[in-house]
Amino acid sequence: MGVGVVPGHAPRVQVKQDGDVEEVSARLVVAADGRGSRVRSWAGFTVSQDPPRLFVGGVLLEGAAAPADAISLFQSIHRTAILYPQRGGRVRAYGPAALRHPPR
Repeated sequence: MGVGVVPGHAPRVQVKQDGDVEEVSARLVVAADGRGSRVRSWAGFTVSQDPPRLFVGGVLLEGAAAPADAISLFQSIHRTAILYPQRGGRVRAYGPAALRHPPR
């Protein structure tokens, strides 16, 4: 099975299966195929993005004393931590940090 998008004022989607091609017109085509979108390149959209400025690290903690029925957010001027309870008394902890020297 293959899929193609024909951009334009009246976009069309081409669906190919078992050698047959069917073309469907639409007022709007939404492609939710993720960060490395193939549809974006098929449609000829350019990608622009800001350079990375944050790093997010995470750990899985066992035996942590955290509420089992709530997500906890701790924040100060320069630090943030988010705790997500898991089963079995475990907690996933995440903390973002600014990159001091972003890659070029």
